[in-house]
Parts: sequence; C-alpha cells; structure tokens
Amino acid sequence: MTRYAGTTNLADRLRQSVELDPDALAFVFLGDGENETGRWTYGRLDQESRAVAALLQEHGLEGERALLLLPPGLELIRTLYGCLYAGTTFVVSPIPHPRREAAVNRLLAIAADCRPRAVITTPEVKETFQARLSAIPGFENLLWLTAADVDPAAAWRPAAINGDDLVFLQYTSGSTAAPKGVMVSHRNLAANVAQTAEGMNLHRGALAVSWLPVHHDMGLVGMVFATMASRMSCVLMSPLHFIQRPVRWLKAISHYQAYLTGGPNFAYDLCVRKATPALCEGLDLSSLRVAYNGAEPLRASTLERFTERFSPLGLRPEVFYPCYGLAEATLFVGGSRWDGPPVTGTYDAAALQERRVVPIPPDQTGNGARTLVSSGRLWGQEAVIADPETGTRCEPGRIGEIWLAGPNVSRGYWELPEQNARTFGARLADDPEAGPFLRTGDLGFLEDGNLFVTGRIKDLIIIAGSNHYPQDIEQTVEEAEPSLRPGSCAAISVDVDDEERLVVLVELPRGENLAEIAKAIRSRVAAEHDLRVHDILLLRPGSLPKTTSGKIQRHACKAAYRKGQLERWEAAEKA
Repeated sequence: MTRYAGTTNLADRLRQSVELDPDALAFVFLGDGENETGRWTYGRLDQESRAVAALLQEHGLEGERALLLLPPGLELIRTLYGCLYAGTTFVVSPIPHPRREAAVNRLLAIAADCRPRAVITTPEVKETFQARLSAIPGFENLLWLTAADVDPAAAWRPAAINGDDLVFLQYTSGSTAAPKGVMVSHRNLAANVAQTAEGMNLHRGALAVSWLPVHHDMGLVGMVFATMASRMSCVLMSPLHFIQRPVRWLKAISHYQAYLTGGPNFAYDLCVRKATPALCEGLDLSSLRVAYNGAEPLRASTLERFTERFSPLGLRPEVFYPCYGLAEATLFVGGSRWDGPPVTGTYDAAALQERRVVPIPPDQTGNGARTLVSSGRLWGQEAVIADPETGTRCEPGRIGEIWLAGPNVSRGYWELPEQNARTFGARLADDPEAGPFLRTGDLGFLEDGNLFVTGRIKDLIIIAGSNHYPQDIEQTVEEAEPSLRPGSCAAISVDVDDEERLVVLVELPRGENLAEIAKAIRSRVAAEHDLRVHDILLLRPGSLPKTTSGKIQRHACKAAYRKGQLERWEAAEKA
C-alpha cells in the first residue's frame, strides 16, 4: 500500500505519469485480435481524455452519471479516463444484440436503476437504442453523445475530486433479481489498484495482455486501471476475438513478451482444448511472470492441464497466480505469491461437506480426498471466517462465510440502504467492536494465512441433510464422458414433493449418443458423490446462462429449467 501514498484518485495518477514520461506506451488495441489498430502513449491518452472530459464538463456532467455503450477499443478507454478527468460517475454496459430480449432488458434495468444523465455511444448504437431508453419514464431528455461531439481543442479544467466521490457503478451479474450497482469511490479504486500492484508486483515498464471485457470488474479494474496506475503498458483485444480463436491470447503474450495476463478458469481450459500444438508452434511464453486465475473456487486440474500443454513453450508453473476478488470489494482481495507456485491442500471431502477442514497427508490421498487451490493471502485487508447463521467467528478448522474489511470495500449498492446494512454493515456477534464487515456470500477458511474458497452459501446443494458443492458435481459430470467440455454444465437443486433433488444441465456439441452420455453421468455422480440424479437435460451449445466472464449462472439456470426455457437436444428420461 506504499506505491502511491497520498493519491486518492487515478486522474491525478495519470497526470503524474504523463509528467514523468509522456512517451511511455500506455495502451495498444488489436482490432482483429492480432493486428494493431491503435497505439497510444501516456501523453496521447492524457490528450484524448482531456478532450472527452471537456465535453462532459460543457454539458454539466461533473458529479452526474453517464452510461457508456461503446465497443471494445481505445474509444472506450479514452472515455473511461475522460470520465475520471471530468469527475463523472460512469456505468459501463456491454452493447446487447437488439434481438436478444434478456440482454436488452438487462440494459434497460440498469438504466432505470442508475438514471444516467447521458449516454456515450456510437452513432449506430444510438440509432438502435435511443428510442428504447428514451421510453423509460424520466429519460425523455436523455443526453446522447458520440465521438463526433468531442472537440480536441476544447479547454478542460481539473475537476474537484473528493476521494469519497463515486467513480463508477459496477453492476452485478445476477439474473434472478434486478441488477445491483456496486458504488465504487475514487478512494476505493485507488486503494484497490495499489493492493493489486503490491500483490502481483506490478511495476513501471512491465506489459500486460488482456482480452477481458472492460464492462466486467476483472477487465476494468484488474487491467485497464491497475496497469495504468502501475505505469505499465497494456495490450487489449476484444473478448469475441479471444473466444473465436483462443490462440490469439497466447500469440499476443508471445509477441509482446507480456509480464502479466489473467482470466477465469474457463479461459485456460479453452486454450488447452482449442490452441493445438500446431497453432502454437514457435510461440514463447517464457516472459510471463503473473497469470492470474480469478475463478472461485479454483481447480487444481485446470492449472495442471495448462502447464502440461504449454510448458514446452517456456511457461513455468510458478507464473499461475490464484486470486480471489469480488465487485463489492472493487475487485482484488487476495492472491498467492507472485514469485512462487500456487499453494494447495488436500482435505477429507466428506468433512468439507460438513463445513469441517480435515487435512489428509499426501501419502494417504484417495477417492475420499479433495485438493483445493488457495486464493492466497490478503493484501491490505482484514478477513474473518464467520458462522453465517449466528454471526460469530468460526473456530479454526471450520468453514464459514468470508467477511471482509478494508479501504477497497464499497460502501454499498446504489440506493439499497436496507440490503447495504445487512451486506456491508455486518458485525460479529461475539466481537461487536470489530468491523463493520462485508458479507461476501462465499464460503471458505483460513489456513496458515492462506484463504481457501470452497463455494457460495446460496449455491450449496443440500440433499438428505448433506451439503454438496455444485462445482464438485459439475467437475465429476465433465469427466464422465470424453465429449463433455469444462464449463459446459450446471448442477442445481429443485424442490420435488418437498424434497431437494439434483438436476444436471449439460451442453453437448452434438446431439449424438444421448442415452449413453446420460447413463455415464448418472453412474459417475452416484459413484463419486453417492447422489441420485433426478433429471438430466442434454442441451445445445450456448444454452446455459453465463456471466460476461464466462461463469455459469446457476440461479438463472434454475429459473430457466423451471420455465422449460432451455434448448435441449432431446429430453432425457427422469430417474
């Protein structure tokens, strides 16, 4: 927390960087995922940001909210920093496809909740969505701005930014309720990028490569802001270009000799499946020092597969950086040592289901063991493990809810005071002077200073009095048959005759051998978890609801299952 003492906002930090070295490389954008379509120095970023900020100030948007509907690229980057310079609170949203009703409804819900004064977008998006947004009561006179409105010669004046002013609202990915906007202040953001820099050893002159969506906190805070605050360079590509050809990520790392990159679990698994040795011939990944994995809980098998596949290209296992974060804490909470291998532990699986931590010696592992990857140590924050029912601190060896306190923790959700009191104002029943704490909703434990995340409270599947983590069942399902892919299934529980029953939803690339696949899944789940699968749905690719970072939305899956909205190859017989 000593890297930028006294800096409470990133606008000041950027201007300091420009004074230090205006010609240092700030951002590069790969328009097709491979070739540069833009390259800006810190001096150019400053000029572009000032021009956008002048436009915002001209329209009286200092202290107001602006909704950003911009595609990936340097236009979005300059608008983000323009908002910082103007003191405008921004909300970044992906541009929904006009015919995808759920995505459009989410955009409308976000707009209705944050009530922006302005929308900053492209002429094409303006034409598509202006009528829909203007139909929301109170939005008839919504201000629409595009790049054509920016005057490079316009005068900008430094905004009077207080550390407690809101810099952005980060809307959560929830699908079962109205989206909630996490209020992130300038002070929260400055603290968190400093914590990230300390935890990952980010430093001047290093370079990052990222495909992560900028409307998601991992891409926004972890890449766009943390790299600039550390006076690094950052090479960006769109998420779509990465998904289309995952080898583009690896090629960019090799070409630019990246120090830092990162993504959720599914991204590493996707590279193992799609980036074949032939496509990767000649690549050099030896420059990587930090490759963070922010999925929770983390999978040891993912790290092992990725290392095995790409170690011939110079990748070293110690570059993997398991970490833990959430939007309510701005982003980064904790991570492993940047210069050492991930910390793992093996525990009794049955005990974990009972929220007990029972280590198993390495020479005694078997079918009853489960290997967990630590999310590392906390940086500049405090964590306690609390009993979610009683609110008391858990004894060592018990799994409980992770509660957090620190300068990066948001003060709450936008205009939800009652929920904020419960979620962001928690106090320990046996130590009321401590805190207040953020209740993360995540289960885990601390061991030798390392945080292990075991699951989410509301995702637990409880059948016949036993707790089962859905991600464990999902991993078993994915391993039941060779055609099943990582990140392609969801394990949920449904109420049938007043009893919780297990339902498995699985995406398949082809509608072949369905009966055999369903049989293999049932057999494997029964053997590994002593569970009877009530229903299996074998679905077409792309059927399962996911967050923008590729994580399965189990609650949205459950809602879609109940409504019969999932597109199946064929209905599997109920047990």
